[in-house]
Amino acid sequence: LGAVFSPAWYFQGVERLHVALCVDIIVRAIALPVVILMVSEPDDLFIAVAITAVAQLVSGLIGGLWLLKDSATRWTPPTPAALLATLKEGIPLFFSSSAVSLYTASSSLFLGFTSSRDQVGYFGLAQKLVGAACSVLTPFNQLLYPQVSRAVRASGATAGRLVRHALVIQGFTGLA
Repeated sequence: LGAVFSPAWYFQGVERLHVALCVDIIVRAIALPVVILMVSEPDDLFIAVAITAVAQLVSGLIGGLWLLKDSATRWTPPTPAALLATLKEGIPLFFSSSAVSLYTASSSLFLGFTSSRDQVGYFGLAQKLVGAACSVLTPFNQLLYPQVSRAVRASGATAGRLVRHALVIQGFTGLA
Protein backbone atom coordinates (compact mmCIF):
# COMPACT_ATOMS: atom_id res chain seq x y z
CA LEU A 1 0.00 0.00 0.00
CA GLY A 2 2.87 2.37 0.73
CA ALA A 3 4.24 1.89 -2.78
CA VAL A 4 0.92 3.14 -4.15
CA PHE A 5 1.36 6.46 -2.36
CA SER A 6 5.04 6.83 -3.22
CA PRO A 7 5.69 9.64 -5.71
CA ALA A 8 9.04 8.16 -6.74
CA TRP A 9 7.79 8.30 -10.34
CA TYR A 10 7.56 12.10 -10.09
CA PHE A 11 10.98 12.56 -8.53
CA GLN A 12 12.43 10.25 -11.18
CA GLY A 13 10.80 12.30 -13.94
CA VAL A 14 12.16 15.62 -12.65
CA GLU A 15 15.55 14.00 -11.96
CA ARG A 16 15.35 14.47 -8.20
CA LEU A 17 15.08 10.81 -7.25
CA HIS A 18 17.43 11.48 -4.35
CA VAL A 19 14.51 13.15 -2.51
CA ALA A 20 12.37 10.00 -2.53
CA LEU A 21 15.41 7.85 -1.81
CA CYS A 22 16.49 9.93 1.20
CA VAL A 23 12.97 9.93 2.67
CA ASP A 24 12.74 6.16 2.21
CA ILE A 25 16.17 5.50 3.75
CA ILE A 26 15.47 7.72 6.78
CA VAL A 27 12.09 6.11 7.46
CA ARG A 28 13.54 2.61 7.09
CA ALA A 29 16.46 3.53 9.36
CA ILE A 30 13.95 4.61 12.00
CA ALA A 31 11.86 1.45 11.52
CA LEU A 32 14.80 -0.95 11.80
CA PRO A 33 15.48 -0.46 15.54
CA VAL A 34 11.73 -0.68 16.17
CA VAL A 35 11.69 -4.08 14.47
CA ILE A 36 14.76 -5.18 16.43
CA LEU A 37 13.17 -4.11 19.73
CA MET A 38 9.68 -5.46 19.03
CA VAL A 39 10.46 -8.76 17.29
CA SER A 40 12.01 -11.44 19.44
CA GLU A 41 10.52 -14.76 18.31
CA PRO A 42 9.07 -16.37 15.17
CA ASP A 43 5.52 -15.67 16.33
CA ASP A 44 6.26 -11.94 16.00
CA LEU A 45 6.26 -12.16 12.22
CA PHE A 46 3.02 -10.16 12.00
CA ILE A 47 4.60 -7.36 14.04
CA ALA A 48 7.64 -7.24 11.75
CA VAL A 49 5.46 -7.15 8.64
CA ALA A 50 3.22 -4.46 10.17
CA ILE A 51 6.16 -2.24 11.13
CA THR A 52 7.67 -2.60 7.65
CA ALA A 53 4.34 -1.84 5.99
CA VAL A 54 3.73 1.21 8.17
CA ALA A 55 7.26 2.45 7.41
CA GLN A 56 6.63 2.12 3.68
CA LEU A 57 3.27 3.90 4.04
CA VAL A 58 4.86 6.74 6.06
CA SER A 59 7.63 7.05 3.46
CA GLY A 60 5.05 7.30 0.68
CA LEU A 61 2.97 9.85 2.57
CA ILE A 62 5.99 12.03 3.36
CA GLY A 63 7.02 11.88 -0.29
CA GLY A 64 3.47 12.78 -1.30
CA LEU A 65 3.44 15.76 1.05
CA TRP A 66 6.81 16.83 -0.36
CA LEU A 67 5.30 16.58 -3.84
CA LEU A 68 2.31 18.73 -2.84
CA LYS A 69 4.65 21.29 -1.28
CA ASP A 70 6.76 21.44 -4.44
CA SER A 71 5.91 24.73 -6.14
CA ALA A 72 6.70 23.31 -9.58
CA THR A 73 3.71 20.97 -9.48
CA ARG A 74 0.05 21.83 -9.54
CA TRP A 75 -2.45 19.04 -9.93
CA THR A 76 -5.29 19.57 -12.33
CA PRO A 77 -7.89 16.84 -12.64
CA PRO A 78 -7.85 15.13 -16.04
CA THR A 79 -10.91 15.11 -18.22
CA PRO A 80 -12.74 11.82 -18.75
CA ALA A 81 -11.66 11.91 -22.41
CA ALA A 82 -8.01 12.30 -21.40
CA LEU A 83 -8.32 9.39 -18.94
CA LEU A 84 -9.86 7.17 -21.61
CA ALA A 85 -7.18 8.14 -24.15
CA THR A 86 -4.42 7.41 -21.64
CA LEU A 87 -5.93 4.02 -20.78
CA LYS A 88 -6.18 3.13 -24.47
CA GLU A 89 -2.60 4.24 -25.02
CA GLY A 90 -1.39 2.09 -22.11
CA ILE A 91 -3.12 -1.14 -23.14
CA PRO A 92 -0.13 -2.54 -25.11
CA LEU A 93 2.22 -1.85 -22.19
CA PHE A 94 -0.26 -3.45 -19.77
CA PHE A 95 -0.54 -6.61 -21.86
CA SER A 96 3.21 -6.76 -22.45
CA SER A 97 3.96 -6.44 -18.72
CA SER A 98 1.23 -8.93 -17.87
CA ALA A 99 2.57 -11.46 -20.37
CA VAL A 100 6.10 -11.22 -18.92
CA SER A 101 4.76 -11.60 -15.37
CA LEU A 102 2.59 -14.55 -16.35
CA TYR A 103 5.45 -16.23 -18.19
CA THR A 104 7.85 -15.70 -15.29
CA ALA A 105 5.38 -16.88 -12.66
CA SER A 106 4.18 -19.93 -14.59
CA SER A 107 7.48 -21.24 -15.95
CA SER A 108 8.30 -23.15 -12.75
CA LEU A 109 4.78 -24.56 -12.66
CA PHE A 110 4.97 -25.88 -16.21
CA LEU A 111 8.50 -27.14 -15.67
CA GLY A 112 7.15 -29.11 -12.70
CA PHE A 113 4.94 -31.13 -15.06
CA THR A 114 7.91 -32.40 -17.05
CA SER A 115 10.86 -32.34 -14.65
CA SER A 116 11.89 -33.54 -11.22
CA ARG A 117 11.58 -31.44 -8.06
CA ASP A 118 15.34 -31.00 -7.97
CA GLN A 119 15.38 -29.63 -11.51
CA VAL A 120 12.55 -27.22 -10.71
CA GLY A 121 14.47 -26.11 -7.62
CA TYR A 122 17.64 -25.50 -9.64
CA PHE A 123 15.64 -23.58 -12.23
CA GLY A 124 14.00 -21.47 -9.52
CA LEU A 125 17.37 -20.69 -7.97
CA ALA A 126 18.85 -19.75 -11.36
CA GLN A 127 15.81 -17.58 -12.07
CA LYS A 128 16.30 -15.75 -8.76
CA LEU A 129 20.02 -15.22 -9.48
CA VAL A 130 19.27 -13.81 -12.94
CA GLY A 131 16.62 -11.52 -11.43
CA ALA A 132 19.07 -10.28 -8.81
CA ALA A 133 21.72 -9.64 -11.44
CA CYS A 134 19.25 -7.75 -13.63
CA SER A 135 18.14 -5.62 -10.69
CA VAL A 136 21.67 -4.22 -10.48
CA LEU A 137 20.87 -2.25 -13.65
CA THR A 138 17.56 -0.87 -12.35
CA PRO A 139 19.02 2.33 -10.83
CA PHE A 140 20.92 2.98 -14.06
CA ASN A 141 17.70 2.62 -16.07
CA GLN A 142 15.78 4.86 -13.68
CA LEU A 143 18.40 7.58 -14.01
CA LEU A 144 18.60 7.18 -17.77
CA TYR A 145 14.86 7.34 -18.49
CA PRO A 146 14.33 11.11 -17.97
CA GLN A 147 17.49 11.89 -19.94
CA VAL A 148 16.34 9.79 -22.90
CA SER A 149 12.87 11.37 -22.75
CA ARG A 150 14.40 14.84 -22.86
CA ALA A 151 16.76 13.82 -25.67
CA VAL A 152 13.86 12.43 -27.74
CA ARG A 153 12.11 15.81 -27.53
CA ALA A 154 15.29 17.65 -28.51
CA SER A 155 16.70 15.37 -31.22
CA GLY A 156 16.03 11.81 -32.27
CA ALA A 157 19.68 11.37 -33.27
CA THR A 158 20.90 12.47 -29.84
CA ALA A 159 18.46 10.10 -28.16
CA GLY A 160 19.62 7.27 -30.42
CA ARG A 161 23.26 7.85 -29.49
CA LEU A 162 22.36 7.98 -25.79
CA VAL A 163 20.43 4.71 -26.00
CA ARG A 164 23.25 3.02 -27.96
CA HIS A 165 25.80 4.08 -25.32
CA ALA A 166 23.48 2.85 -22.56
CA LEU A 167 23.05 -0.51 -24.31
CA VAL A 168 26.83 -0.91 -24.60
CA ILE A 169 27.29 -0.11 -20.90
CA GLN A 170 24.47 -2.48 -19.93
CA GLY A 171 25.79 -5.19 -22.24
CA PHE A 172 29.27 -5.05 -20.72
CA THR A 173 27.78 -4.94 -17.23
CA GLY A 174 25.64 -7.96 -18.04
CA LEU A 175 28.60 -9.90 -19.35
CA ALA A 176 30.77 -9.05 -16.35
